[in-house]
Amino acid sequence: MRWLLSIRLRLTAWYLLLLAVILTAFSLILHTALSAQLYRNLDDRLRAEAESVAARVGQGEIEFEDEGKSHAPPLPVSDFPMRLLDLGGREIEASGGLRGAPVDGTVLDAARQRGVFHDITLNTGEAARAYVVPVLKEGKELQGFLEVAESLSVVQTSVRALALILLIAVPATLALASFGGLFIADRALRPIDAITREAQDIGEHHLA
Repeated sequence: MRWLLSIRLRLTAWYLLLLAVILTAFSLILHTALSAQLYRNLDDRLRAEAESVAARVGQGEIEFEDEGKSHAPPLPVSDFPMRLLDLGGREIEASGGLRGAPVDGTVLDAARQRGVFHDITLNTGEAARAYVVPVLKEGKELQGFLEVAESLSVVQTSVRALALILLIAVPATLALASFGGLFIADRALRPIDAITREAQDIGEHHLA
């Protein structure tokens, strides 16, 4: 029956539309939540490393001299690129991708009071997340800044991989669901189809 076929298609279309809205909303929430969590974990690692090294500097294990040079122990060996900056933003000592990377004066101004997160480009050209903390001598006198960074490549690769998976999974799910929707609509309308056919048969019999 033509009108029943139309109803089947409309029921399936509404089912797919509702499912598409749900899957899209879920995908956006998942993508946003994972991205935020990855950046949060990265920030936590940077903060922990920066505060640990800054405390050592403040205790005099790495000292600043008046002419803007550091003497004695170099920066500790770390998986994170890092550097010491004087109050004017001049690089005193640096390691890894932060060596020679641009210094943002506005970030240093904000970091006089507290640690500041910001994005930076390493000397390798990679985008990175960085954390700048003030270095206080004996916890009081500001003598410079410590900056610690980590490449965003792992975070960005993970976020892009999830986006690709969702872009493949959602349409594939909708395609499979369309067959399921047609099957469900057919089962739901089968009794109505049977009643309609029976009514037609009765009507034709009476006319005969």
